[in-house]
Amino acid sequence: MKSLKDKLLQLLSNRTAHIILFFAYYVLMVVEYGHFVCPHFPHLHFQWIYSAATVIWGALLLVALALCIFWLKPSSSFAYALSIFAAVLFGVPAIVFFQFGGGSVFPCLYALLFTFLISSHWLQIPSFKSPIVPQRLQMPALLVLALLALLPFILTYGTNLHFNAFSMGTEVYDAREAAQLHTTALTAYLFGPLVKVLLPLLLVYGVWRRNGWVIAFATVAMLYIFLVNPHKAVVLSLFLVLAFCLFDDYEVKAGFVLFGVVLMVAAGALFTLTTGNILPESIMVRRMFFTPAQLSSVYFAYFEHNHLYLSHSILSHFFVYPYELDPPHLIGYYMYGRTNVSCNTGFIGDGFMNFGHWGAVAFTIGTVAVFRFFECLKMRPIFFGVVVLTLFTFLNGAFLTSLLTHGVLCFMLIALFFLKTDNDLKE
Repeated sequence: MKSLKDKLLQLLSNRTAHIILFFAYYVLMVVEYGHFVCPHFPHLHFQWIYSAATVIWGALLLVALALCIFWLKPSSSFAYALSIFAAVLFGVPAIVFFQFGGGSVFPCLYALLFTFLISSHWLQIPSFKSPIVPQRLQMPALLVLALLALLPFILTYGTNLHFNAFSMGTEVYDAREAAQLHTTALTAYLFGPLVKVLLPLLLVYGVWRRNGWVIAFATVAMLYIFLVNPHKAVVLSLFLVLAFCLFDDYEVKAGFVLFGVVLMVAAGALFTLTTGNILPESIMVRRMFFTPAQLSSVYFAYFEHNHLYLSHSILSHFFVYPYELDPPHLIGYYMYGRTNVSCNTGFIGDGFMNFGHWGAVAFTIGTVAVFRFFECLKMRPIFFGVVVLTLFTFLNGAFLTSLLTHGVLCFMLIALFFLKTDNDLKE
């Protein structure tokens, strides 16, 4: 007779259950957008715009997205879980925003392209041999790297802690603005690799090796970074990485993502209904799902006829940048009339902003190639949470910036020399 745990694992790995949860999530997102986001955040330009044509086209896109995930046979269970997470995080919200928010159809199409390329057998990277750091040295080496990266933060910020940031309200932005007065070029550069790669990896190693001291160090260090330079994603990534340590099978992780997000959104709505406090639901639904979809759509509209060709970046010597503000602050001023608001977009909007549709296609393929690289390394499933953080990075930051300064390249190098295995190992 199967235990309760075995039954739960069987349910979470069931593809039929995944399909049901996927469409339940879509319905929940439509309800949330219409009954929570639009009524509470019209000042942030969220509005209900109904059109039968966009609803029908959106439904077709949703079916196409589901077919990419559940009908195509993915190259690995890693790719299957990643495609589900990408659809949950951006694909479905982009479709809902297109259907009912007046958004552009192009973010939906490129999200569909990304999911198709991840789910299909295209762009696969064959396995290859490479030197691996001995397993007994991996955790100590990561600990040394994390300490070296953390030291500049301690010297720069000291004990200037913003405990009011734990409210997760506007205090976070006030504290972040105050922290910017002390931020140096070194801490700005190390922030991404430290909080998105080194400390999360160290946390996973601590769980994997059952080392409480390492778990405690990584947790305290991440909380310290949050308190001296508050970003909500730092705290959220802490819980995210730990959550993906729970199961050692990618199929189960996929079901966990679908079930977990439906449960959390429903719990957030219930919390708002019973307490009147909209903050948890706002962070989960508006900030995590619909704001990236909205900003991606805005980038497509704003840069439709004035592509930048990386004139604000590595090609500044070849092309003249036509604005006084950098792109995130330019869009922040366009959206909210304030020059101190930074509105970043992900690899899709970034590609279109710079090179039009050719850029959106190229940056989508480049992002897929990064995850194909992780796939070919056949890392242990316990590290999937750090891969998910990489997806978050790409969906909320420019492609080259994510790669070079937000920690993606750092993770690729560490994964190559620390996490690569010869087989699809489980814990």
